Amino acid sequence: MFKFIHTADIHLDSPLTGLDRHANAPKAELRGATGRALQRLVQLALEEKVAFVVVAGDLFDGDWKDYRTGLFFVEQMARLTSAGIRVLIVHGNHDAGDTISRSLPYPDLVKVFGTDEVETHRLEDLQVAVHGWSYPNRDMTCDVTPRFPPPIAGWYNLGLLHTCATRVNEGHDPYAPCKLESLVNRGYQYWALGHIHKRATLWEDPYVVFPGNLQGRNARETGEKGCYLVTVVDGRTALLEFRATDVVRWESCLVDAGPAESIDELLDQAGESLRALKLRADGRGLAVRVRVRVQEELGRRVLCDPRDFAFKMQAKATAVAPGSMWIEKVEIDRISDPKREGTILSAGALADLRTVLAELRTDPKLVDKLGPELEPLDRKIPPELRSRGSIRLRDPEWLRTLLDDVEAITHEKLLGGSDRE
Repeated sequence: MFKFIHTADIHLDSPLTGLDRHANAPKAELRGATGRALQRLVQLALEEKVAFVVVAGDLFDGDWKDYRTGLFFVEQMARLTSAGIRVLIVHGNHDAGDTISRSLPYPDLVKVFGTDEVETHRLEDLQVAVHGWSYPNRDMTCDVTPRFPPPIAGWYNLGLLHTCATRVNEGHDPYAPCKLESLVNRGYQYWALGHIHKRATLWEDPYVVFPGNLQGRNARETGEKGCYLVTVVDGRTALLEFRATDVVRWESCLVDAGPAESIDELLDQAGESLRALKLRADGRGLAVRVRVRVQEELGRRVLCDPRDFAFKMQAKATAVAPGSMWIEKVEIDRISDPKREGTILSAGALADLRTVLAELRTDPKLVDKLGPELEPLDRKIPPELRSRGSIRLRDPEWLRTLLDDVEAITHEKLLGGSDRE
């Protein structure tokens, strides 16, 4: 019997985006979250006395800003290899061969698979064969599974691949796509995959597994993040256990405050929901996107000063979990009065607005095209705001964060106009 850890998509030194507007957020802790998650993985490997660790691509988020990224990684690998734990790595689209310009020598027990052909690395003492291949460049859109060799008879064969697998049409970049049956029928006992940031077991005999990323990095990557601890008995995968390693956890929180009649009552209900998230977080920091469903009239009062309400929600979160919970965003979903909204809907104003915003949300290219159109306005931004990065009209990702605010404010103006007519 032996154990190994399957991890992927560490994205070392990648920032956590979405909390930069919070004055009370611990910037240093957030910047170092991916590194601390890696430290937790190393500690888990030492405690469980695993035989080896496999990394299925995107160890790095891109080229190193400086050598500190590489030195930190070497330090963590030395902790493992000094305990006799081997590490086997393939590179994916974010750390492909043509992406990383710097390099450092790794400890002897660290194996990085090459980019020319699929390699087979044998762990003779365990009778384990690890078959792996690293991306030579970022844009690998062909199926590489036919390049993987047949299994070694009588050994535990593990395929190590960074791929979107069957999930080409689920919002993921189509890197090294392949069919599930081509993996299942290869004859290996385990496929350690990477690239998809949400963990999933696609098949169980043999196991075909995405562990997800080690640390969530934005509001789209919610819930527990970590790695899989795999136990092998008599050449078969006997047990697959998920182990959380995240330092800051992203969560979404729905507050159904339909019956609430005041903002204080609404905030009290939100506090209960936030308290439940804290209990499940096991001491981790929490970055929370709150969506509030509220009756039309109270919603209008909230949207009279959405900034004030957002700070009130942050204050409630601080009271629930001092220094460890940050509200990334507050979204208001108003339960409308059909009679009141009917006049505007018949005119098509709200319907057109929602259609346009829906298209902007689902087609990133439309937001990208807004940049050049906003250049004249961008040139008028005061230098002090530009230097602080408060307004970034040429940044498509920043523009996307404004869509919900645009909808809420425009919706309010339209409804307000109907009252005056």
